[in-house]
Amino acid sequence: MKTVLTLGRTLSGVMLVLMELLILVEIVGRKIFNWSTLMADEYSAYFFCAMFLGLGYTLVEGRHVRISIIISRLRPAALRILNAACLFIGTVLMGYATYYLGVLTWKNFQTHAIALTPRATPLFIPQAVVFLGTLLLTITLLTQGIAVARKRLAADEDLKAGL
Repeated sequence: MKTVLTLGRTLSGVMLVLMELLILVEIVGRKIFNWSTLMADEYSAYFFCAMFLGLGYTLVEGRHVRISIIISRLRPAALRILNAACLFIGTVLMGYATYYLGVLTWKNFQTHAIALTPRATPLFIPQAVVFLGTLLLTITLLTQGIAVARKRLAADEDLKAGL
């Protein structure tokens, strides 16, 4: 699982760089050459969707936003309970979002829905990337929650240990 999450992180980073390069080309093209790619805004948004692929890795590495002032004052048992509760709630919410993203992606695939832009990009492509990213996060939340519930991961530092 860690290999899949690392791949998601890497793809997310590559897409971020591509997004920046595309925006840079658009800026230079418009300002210097009076020319436009006619797709920079659309495709930079699609590249941004790839950020979802890195969410599971971010969780495993303990890089999601946490309220340290509260966490630092908890005893290990209370921290374990809080982590388990947050991971359970997060799994339910992300499972719900993932399910409906999957439904949306599938419907747009079946109906051949396209973006109302000059490139007419099939909408299921960026939606599938977001779906995959949320699926990875949901699975990671679930496995982390199970590990915490089994008392294998007692503290915040242990959450960084991975799957």
